[in-house]
Amino acid sequence: MNNYRKILAYFLIGCLFLFVAAAFGGKIRLKYGPAEGTLSTYRMKVRAFSAVTDFGKMASKNAPANFTTYGNFVFTSTVEKKDKDGAVTEKITYKESKLEMEVAGIRTPLDFSEKMKNTSFTTKTAENGELLKIEGLEELAGGIKDLRMGSLYSQMNPSFPSKEVKIGESWNTESNSSMPIMGVVVKTNVKTKYTLTGFKKTENSKCAVITAEIVTETQTNTVKKTDDFVTDVTMSGKGSGEIIYDYEKSRINSCAMKMDMTSTMKISALNESSTMKTEQKIDMEMNLVKNE
Repeated sequence: MNNYRKILAYFLIGCLFLFVAAAFGGKIRLKYGPAEGTLSTYRMKVRAFSAVTDFGKMASKNAPANFTTYGNFVFTSTVEKKDKDGAVTEKITYKESKLEMEVAGIRTPLDFSEKMKNTSFTTKTAENGELLKIEGLEELAGGIKDLRMGSLYSQMNPSFPSKEVKIGESWNTESNSSMPIMGVVVKTNVKTKYTLTGFKKTENSKCAVITAEIVTETQTNTVKKTDDFVTDVTMSGKGSGEIIYDYEKSRINSCAMKMDMTSTMKISALNESSTMKTEQKIDMEMNLVKNE
């Protein structure tokens, strides 16, 4: 049962970043274009509650049916270059990384999160929020080597329309991604409807308030067998969120998301197979803690 929980926790945290693709008086043209040299520090917190609704024949019926995964991350974003066409090159560095799983009131650290500390990668992003390039994750070792945080991070920036929008107007985006996690190819489709709902003035910024409605589908395909252990997962869900976007400095000021997910995990081992079904409720919040 512990393997079931760990595998599901990895997928939940990994896919979470993909789902956050959802994210982002008068008319305003929204663009992504922070100034060269800008340094921003963010803290992101995640809570994913999982309830097993069908254990399958390989798991003990007496095992705890509920468990919660907690994540706490601090990362910096440094704008290293801004091209003439507006494309921005940034260096992302994880300063803190902590993942824990709670079962029956006992929290246990997930060790691979320690390997993320002080690792960096670079992204290149167009003015409309489209990711153009990502580099620098190949050196990561162990269980996180296949968890390409760059691909995950890229989904956190919102996509913007190519025209001015006013309060009440909406725009739609759709993204497809494919990435390996622990020898399994994860294919995710995310459809998001954004709506500009208003404006907000913070202490040092003028921000747009953008709501997001999210629909996501995820499927996996095992490409690497480990100890005759094969795992395939399907996930689907809906969610909503709100992004406070600093349109003067072109930075996310804060972001909050809630997702309701269902997943089916099929595990084959030792010439036997079983299917476990789980429901998840995921809460995520990300806040700018420092901007220079």
